[in-house]
Amino acid sequence: MKFKSWIFLVCSFLFLVFCCGCDRSPKDEITIYTAYYGKNGDLFSVHSVKYKIDFDSQLVIYWHPGEPPNKLGNCVVRNRDKWTGEYFDGSATLSMVNGKLETIPPHDLFNSRQVTFERYQILKKEIDNRQ
Repeated sequence: MKFKSWIFLVCSFLFLVFCCGCDRSPKDEITIYTAYYGKNGDLFSVHSVKYKIDFDSQLVIYWHPGEPPNKLGNCVVRNRDKWTGEYFDGSATLSMVNGKLETIPPHDLFNSRQVTFERYQILKKEIDNRQ
């Protein structure tokens, strides 16, 4: 009887470790997909930015795919979906509120909208087909 109890405990532990802990996206990263539209409403460009958030050091690191990472300054981090930081050149402050990224002051050259990954892929194909 004791042997069966040990087997059950080991199997339960392995299940918890390998199945329940399998969140494929890191809990400290978030990717934002943005579509930019010109003043006339035509799609101008799309891009994605990854943000890595470190609560302990109150740090936000961001990068565009294929480019080196940068840091935001004066960060205040509560969690992955709620933080604030500013560009080192002082041009803008980024604020993540409940998973929505806001730029202060807002960009006035383009009308930008946060989009889902699926919408990002569709818009990217649209832009690629124009070229």
